[in-house]
Amino acid sequence: MIKRSLNGFIVILFYISLVSISVANTDLGLVKSYAQGFATTAAYMGLESTIKNPAGLATNQDTSSIFNFNDTYSMQIYNGFIGIGTTLTEQSSIALSSPIMYVDGLDSTQLDAGGIGYKTESFTMISLQPRASYSYKLNATTHVGVSGIYLYNQIDTQSAHGFSFDLGFIKEIATFKAGVSLQNIGYTLYWSTDKIETKPVKVNLGLSYMPVNYFEILSDISIIEESTVSNLGSHIMVSSNLELYLGCFDIGNTNQFRTGLSLSIDSSKLSYSYGRNLKLGDSHKIGFEIDF
Repeated sequence: MIKRSLNGFIVILFYISLVSISVANTDLGLVKSYAQGFATTAAYMGLESTIKNPAGLATNQDTSSIFNFNDTYSMQIYNGFIGIGTTLTEQSSIALSSPIMYVDGLDSTQLDAGGIGYKTESFTMISLQPRASYSYKLNATTHVGVSGIYLYNQIDTQSAHGFSFDLGFIKEIATFKAGVSLQNIGYTLYWSTDKIETKPVKVNLGLSYMPVNYFEILSDISIIEESTVSNLGSHIMVSSNLELYLGCFDIGNTNQFRTGLSLSIDSSKLSYSYGRNLKLGDSHKIGFEIDF
């Protein structure tokens, strides 16, 4: 009698859990933040801020939209990010956005009568995290933000729904900015298999230093229980139309070096970033923004 392998299903769930941690909740769908090593806890990143620190949305001007897409490390893992945001008042901004992940070619296995596993078919996985984000300027140097996030995952014929919240804070002190954000607050994912998935709160601490008005140095650390990830980045305004980025993600561990640039033309901006993972290979990302 042939039956679906329980071990194979467990491996798939473990794989998806890793993907969810390293992709959907971080920067692989982003472009500018990715190029700066994702060291953006204390940075004003506009719509991309909704992924790590919603307080950074505060400088979003008028109404803007963003679209990013990439094939991550040529592994049939496709990541994207879409969003639209607008200012409500001189002190507040709101945005709707979502990272998108699509994984193709996952293998389903079964056990034969002798207990030997073999591939029977392939299936896909989809992960969406649409969110509503709000930022508020408390005073000339302090911004706060919050994101309410709807969670949706689908693996083969199984699906999951849930919710979580992010909170953010950025404080400017002379040429420095300090940022703090809390993510995965109340994270609960309810699977159609009756499995309930939770995550611990993630704490991001960041610092930004701008010695001159065209050059910014960024650093931050992300803490999840006993695990930490340290990042470093930089942002150079070459001209009013050209920006350059350089960064390193996960310093001291995977040491993923990244770079990128943005070219502004009138009310639109085209961005490109490149990153290399020594184990996974190269990743190229393209993003487009437009202000209305």
